[in-house]
Amino acid sequence: MRCAGVAGPCRCSCHRVVALSDTEGLGCWLCHRPFDTLIEWHHPVPKSKKGRGTVPAHPICHKAIHANFTNAQLVRIGEDRDRLLESDALAKFVEWVKTSRPTFTRRPEQGAVGGGESGRTCGQETAA
Repeated sequence: MRCAGVAGPCRCSCHRVVALSDTEGLGCWLCHRPFDTLIEWHHPVPKSKKGRGTVPAHPICHKAIHANFTNAQLVRIGEDRDRLLESDALAKFVEWVKTSRPTFTRRPEQGAVGGGESGRTCGQETAA
């Protein structure tokens, strides 16, 4: 995964591995499952649209959000998780992923959970 202007793997604050002890009490913003070691920080309002706040998400949950919503849609929804779950595809994904272990990170294929236009994991990312 690479962000714009970065040679090699992404090291922005949106994608980082944290110590297991640092995840105590944290749950994924989307699915509410606990974390193992990998947390991605989702910007409910995309950085490209001046969003500053972040929420913790499993990589698979983060990808599912961006597979189903454009940045313009995310701006309108903001931090309202319930509005995201009004999407039948994302609600179905969350019900499915809740049965998975926290380390489950298979990347949803674009279109597999409703298909969106972006398929990106953060507003900075570009194709490698």
